[in-house]
Amino acid sequence: MQTIPIFHDRPNHGPFNTTDPKAMANVWTPYEQYPSSWEEAINIKEMLDEAIGCLRCGMPGCSQPGVFTDKLWQPAGCELGRPIPVIHEHIRAGRYDDALFAELENNPFLYWLGAACEALCKLGCNTNDPHSAIRHPTVEFALSLLLKLKLERGDYIPLPLPAEKDAPKVAIVGAGLAGLTAAWEIAKAQGLESFREKFPLGIQPVVFDSQPLIGGMCLDGIPPMHIPPIKETNQRPVSASVFTQKLLEKSGIQFQPETWLDKSMATNSGGKLELNLGDKTETYEAVVMAIGARKLKMTGLNMDENCPLFMNPLDFLKPGIYGFYGIQGTEMPDLKGKKIVIIGAGYTARDCASMARRLGAEEVHVIIRKPEPGEENQLWLVSADARHEMARLAKAEGITLHWEHELVSVEVSSVLIKGNSGSIIELTDITYVIPSLGFNTQGESAIEDTLGFLPDISFATGDMVDGNPQTLVNAAGHAKRGTKGVIEQLLSQAI
Repeated sequence: MQTIPIFHDRPNHGPFNTTDPKAMANVWTPYEQYPSSWEEAINIKEMLDEAIGCLRCGMPGCSQPGVFTDKLWQPAGCELGRPIPVIHEHIRAGRYDDALFAELENNPFLYWLGAACEALCKLGCNTNDPHSAIRHPTVEFALSLLLKLKLERGDYIPLPLPAEKDAPKVAIVGAGLAGLTAAWEIAKAQGLESFREKFPLGIQPVVFDSQPLIGGMCLDGIPPMHIPPIKETNQRPVSASVFTQKLLEKSGIQFQPETWLDKSMATNSGGKLELNLGDKTETYEAVVMAIGARKLKMTGLNMDENCPLFMNPLDFLKPGIYGFYGIQGTEMPDLKGKKIVIIGAGYTARDCASMARRLGAEEVHVIIRKPEPGEENQLWLVSADARHEMARLAKAEGITLHWEHELVSVEVSSVLIKGNSGSIIELTDITYVIPSLGFNTQGESAIEDTLGFLPDISFATGDMVDGNPQTLVNAAGHAKRGTKGVIEQLLSQAI
């Protein structure tokens, strides 16, 4: 049976196999055909091929975080600053444990980023050709499987030392990738001599989230086509969430799931956060807000959320993801015979288009204001990379792309769009219109609405403050940099 590469140019990634590419959109790989174990799923040859392709650069651009200039993403590397050439050198030499440990110095979330990282490292690759640059997520995902095996066997893993029992605490609100990264960075800081001098018992990161499982968008926002199928469990996102929580708990990070926080529970007590959790009251040295950005950008659209055809892209993706894996008894939506319109050309729009076809949609139309990217384009912009992937996806899955068009109006069951030439196209019998133009940041207003703004001890990080959210690694990178400020503040206030 032929495997059709969908995203990341990795043929063994994506649980949608078919001998007929035209029918691929409607075919799910039968569960019986999944690999039976994590070991079977590790593709050592592919991992070695990626590592051997590394140029052993003296000044690797792939390890240097990029910057936004005039709202454009400049040639960039890894947002987390991972030592990619060092990791690949270990792999070439067969030192897989050393490669894993080098990854863990910067990032313990190998499974999620290996499955869904958009590989910004390729944009900083010294080949100057993102099309042929190494794709580190291939290596990262394989190392995540090794990490899980080590955790299950009880093997040595270099993790931060947990704080002592009565150590002071820091609250992190949100268990998505940004919140978990903040907790991880605080746990790591306890190895600093200056930190132990001020906090002899260490600092206890405590992560609050309203959901029963950690992961945030990693749990309910990564469609199955990003994740290699493994017959270890039919609830792979749940398995990854549980495994990641166990790993972080070994580093002394505590979790408070299914906990809603609001201003009535929080007071500023002598420069510290005091939380009334019902059966107990706890004191925290600081609070880090990382609740993401989920309010849609609707500016410039001739429709609003009250439109009967409107569908939030996250609300559209989640039932398909949960239904496929059987999470919480969710059933997959049936879109057979339906027609879907998606507005935008970013990664979320791409995922919605692919999900719609896999759920049986008869037609999927994507409205894109920007022009179709040419083959000669260098992918120095994240938005251009997403458009290239959208173009490849459309050819593989029978999705109609309307380049250089914009929405004119939405009627009872029809949509009017207009091209740059002024021509009007009517799309009829539409079931959903899914705007996917990004999400608004929330910043201080979200802090105020959740716990109230507490001077000197309130911090925010991740998508909720990081401009227009782009990718998972962007959120993690912002949290890693932002948590340095939290640690500096703790050290400056400690007695």
